[in-house]
Amino acid sequence: MAHLWDSFLDEIGLDKVDREIANITTLIEEPSGEPKEQVLDEIFDFVKRLYGDEKCTILWWDGKTIPSTKIVSKDDIGYLQNLWSRIAGNYLLFLPITFDESKINVEDEEKFIGRILVLYSHLILKSPDAYEILYFKIKKNKTLIN
Repeated sequence: MAHLWDSFLDEIGLDKVDREIANITTLIEEPSGEPKEQVLDEIFDFVKRLYGDEKCTILWWDGKTIPSTKIVSKDDIGYLQNLWSRIAGNYLLFLPITFDESKINVEDEEKFIGRILVLYSHLILKSPDAYEILYFKIKKNKTLIN
């Protein structure tokens, strides 16, 4: 059975090669869509395993074409809960602390997410309805030099 979010890979503008090697996994399902402390703790646990750091860069759109970013940690759960509620209906991305938005020159939100995925090979995303936290990954093959 195809994952419900697979069509999103088309929306984010991946080329055919990247589309074929991209994968989406649901990390957390939260039927209420609420930014519960337990949900945020689970996200930060995954952030630490994935990025190797207690902190990460969050990125969101709030009615603007240019996204906002902030570096956060588990200590910022209250801030995240308020932000999560304030930007209801928008994406919230959890990215490596080294994320550099100047590398991405795209105004469309979905295409912006696609460029992040291609450049960084993975990302964590809160769906707009907040019912799911998703993990996107592109498995890049390393070319062997003889």
